[in-house]
Amino acid sequence: MRTLGIYGPKFPERSGVANYTDRLEAELSRRYRCVRVSNDDWVDPSVFDRTLYQVGASIRHHCAFRALRLRPGPAVVHEHNCLSYYYEAWPLLEEEEREEFLRHLSGALGRGFDSLPGVLSCLDALADPDRYGADVGIEALFMRRITGAVVHSPYVASLLRSRYPGVRVETLPFMTTPLQAAAGERIRERLGLSAGDHLFGVFGFIGEYKRIEKVLAAWYGWTDRPAGTRLVIVGQRQYEVEVPVSPHCLYLDYLPDEEEFDAYLAAADCGVQLRHPTLGETSAVVSRLLANGRRVILSRTPFTSPYRRSSRVIRIPPDEREVPALIEAFRHVARLPRPPLRYNPAHHLTAYVRRLVPLIESAARVPQP
Repeated sequence: MRTLGIYGPKFPERSGVANYTDRLEAELSRRYRCVRVSNDDWVDPSVFDRTLYQVGASIRHHCAFRALRLRPGPAVVHEHNCLSYYYEAWPLLEEEEREEFLRHLSGALGRGFDSLPGVLSCLDALADPDRYGADVGIEALFMRRITGAVVHSPYVASLLRSRYPGVRVETLPFMTTPLQAAAGERIRERLGLSAGDHLFGVFGFIGEYKRIEKVLAAWYGWTDRPAGTRLVIVGQRQYEVEVPVSPHCLYLDYLPDEEEFDAYLAAADCGVQLRHPTLGETSAVVSRLLANGRRVILSRTPFTSPYRRSSRVIRIPPDEREVPALIEAFRHVARLPRPPLRYNPAHHLTAYVRRLVPLIESAARVPQP
């Protein structure tokens, strides 16, 4: 059996990509002898028959970026705008990598840079977006080393194909599993919800781009909210944000028990998964909810444009209209019948891996530099 080195975050790191890769490894192990490689247990990629890199915008993905420089190969691109990775990993980068980064930013922004502080000062002077969300084509630094890319967003796929026509880019629906109705009903009973009551949910790590302040402003500004309606926020806070708790709003921190987290997903009638600015992220929660027949409220950005014709998706503008638009979205959903759980098998892990394996194999036949 061929060996497959999978580079990216893994347990015990609290990471959505780590959870994703856990599920992926279980299925890939039917075809390869998988070895997970993280920052803490580095292995040279040349020792494996095949490799698969998990690319993301944090220092947790340093092992993948490091390996890509040594051995080009296929990658799952979870975020294509990886500026924050370079900021976090700067002390770990080789001098050549730093110079490559500074040359790229000099060309993208039309001025010379000889230090990271100079880049940050320039980007911070931009009105919008900020130093993390600025689209300066930074993905070029890893796309030139990728032999095949997997993305979960049709919009990101189109963007990368237009910028890097020489790189094979595959769009795969994000792999999901069925939610269990019985587990969801257990949570609804715990929350005191009746059959007709609506539960809205915000799920995942609470970062600054999740616009949680706007969600809360709209929730507490919804003055004609039905008495039985609830909001649950499930996720570890990654910055200082106050979440006022009331009988109608429940906050839970990070849930290490994946089954418990899934039970809250199953209990919710509608996910509120805002994000702006965006780094081109894959949203496992949005994919999971939609694959199971639930509704979601998203920020109206180019990255969510593939959902614009979905009857189960409401997109709201991330500007001065955001709070009133969100209140109206809450009202609209609360007037609708509660949707049943209905799983779409096209999103199943087995179908996902069936399409991923040929990419891993074809990438291995690309001549290495």
